[in-house]
Amino acid sequence: MLRTTTHILKANTPPETTAKPCDTGHPIEKVKARFPKVDFSQVDPVFPDKTSPAGAKYFPSKEAIVARGQAALRELYHRPEKYIVVVSHSGFLRTGISGHYYWNADYRIFDFDVSDKDGAEPETLKLKQWDSTSKGGLGWSWEKTVPIGHGLPNAPAEQSAAPPPSL
Repeated sequence: MLRTTTHILKANTPPETTAKPCDTGHPIEKVKARFPKVDFSQVDPVFPDKTSPAGAKYFPSKEAIVARGQAALRELYHRPEKYIVVVSHSGFLRTGISGHYYWNADYRIFDFDVSDKDGAEPETLKLKQWDSTSKGGLGWSWEKTVPIGHGLPNAPAEQSAAPPPSL
């Protein structure tokens, strides 16, 4: 049950990392009908397309996923709330956001790593995980980390020629 003070914002950036049917999502009109209390007004009308030129920012490629990861972090960085819960797919969180593995339903807690204290927003946003969730908050996840973008395919030449995604 949601409290009336709980805000749910559907972001465009966290879809999973492949164009397989299990990772593609449903047309937004279908999702709206199932979740009437959620504001979907900011969802990109192209969602869930990951294969046409219109859906280039959602292509299942290293370039697109890393760009979406940075766009998601930038959006979170500028949110006014002190605590934010992000619900997403483990593959996107690992390869586009944090470099950490997530077991189903496990969680991790992060702060933004703003180690350069000059006050300027870093060009590339990074996260620093709390020690208490190094194995996931439930203790189910691996401690192993990977570089952002690890294991993702590069975009085919015709996709690489497209302008970078703007989210």
